[in-house]
Amino acid sequence: MKPNNCNPFLSKGDDNIHDDYQELLFQSQEEFDFVDKNCKVFGRPETLEIVYYWTKARADKGAMVPQAVTVDASMELFSFISIYLLVFLFKMSTALDTITPSQSMSDGKTLISQDGSFELGFFSAGISKNRYLGIWYKNIPVRTIVWVANRSSPINDSSGLLMIDISGNLLILSGNKTVVWSSESSKEAQSPILQLLDSGNLVLRDEKESDPGIYLWQSFDYPSDTLLPGMKLGVNLKTGLDRRLTSWKSWDDPSPGDFFWKIQIHNNPESTMWKGSRIFFRTGPWNGITYSGTPQLKPNPIFYFNFVHNEDEVYYTFGLKKKSIISRLVMNQTNNRRDRYTWDEAAQSWSLYT
Repeated sequence: MKPNNCNPFLSKGDDNIHDDYQELLFQSQEEFDFVDKNCKVFGRPETLEIVYYWTKARADKGAMVPQAVTVDASMELFSFISIYLLVFLFKMSTALDTITPSQSMSDGKTLISQDGSFELGFFSAGISKNRYLGIWYKNIPVRTIVWVANRSSPINDSSGLLMIDISGNLLILSGNKTVVWSSESSKEAQSPILQLLDSGNLVLRDEKESDPGIYLWQSFDYPSDTLLPGMKLGVNLKTGLDRRLTSWKSWDDPSPGDFFWKIQIHNNPESTMWKGSRIFFRTGPWNGITYSGTPQLKPNPIFYFNFVHNEDEVYYTFGLKKKSIISRLVMNQTNNRRDRYTWDEAAQSWSLYT
């Protein structure tokens, strides 16, 4: 934070600024105010004392505390460049997981969750040239897509652009600026921000909202073919939102297939898998401990699961017993199965959990 009554100046041609770095200082004035202890731009004495401020630090990331740096005059330029680069890199590192309305993300760029678990970007599946916006595991060498935005509206080249519009909707644009996909959020925000969370959930939220858990929109409400830990499979009885998993059409086509998993709503809700309009498999009603039709589901060392049924919602969810475990549920179009895969670090491959 800049001290009170301090009005540092910086302008081209100022005689007090050393020629070697005058231009660099001028070009950087949007990022820093360079002042001496008397609140004036410092000249070229035997030592140079610079107090710098990061004027664009975001409040939720924490503003930098003013620091005094004293260097020999012969090292002025080198030290200044070092300071500039360090703060620039710091700023970049704090913005990897977010996009604001003043920013956009083009094909080839990505967002990375804060802990480095997940990555958001444009991709092509298999031998297809079509481009989709999706989320995948960041640190797994086998690219594994867990969510796709524009499943039914691919872009046929690398012109895709992700942005937030003025009303707070998330948009994907093609090269001719045509909207190919939208989050269609019904809520508006003063300061919308898009963030990729460590859970793999892509969320739109209001940066001015005091509760960071309140979202305008979230990808977890619109699953593709994969259920991640913490996701809900089921129905919000208040809004009618039906969260279901739908398989890819084929291994290189993420558009919705005809194999899906949903919660069937009746007096005793149950999980059902469908092939087109036909029920392919049913678990039987939840009895408070397990599904009555699948007594083989028992406690295990990998994951725990739960079925919630109240006046607001009905859903199935699961969590992992150890943070080191990576596991997911997938609707497999090839064999019409719902499979659980767990990452085998030693083999560097996905292992089918049975």
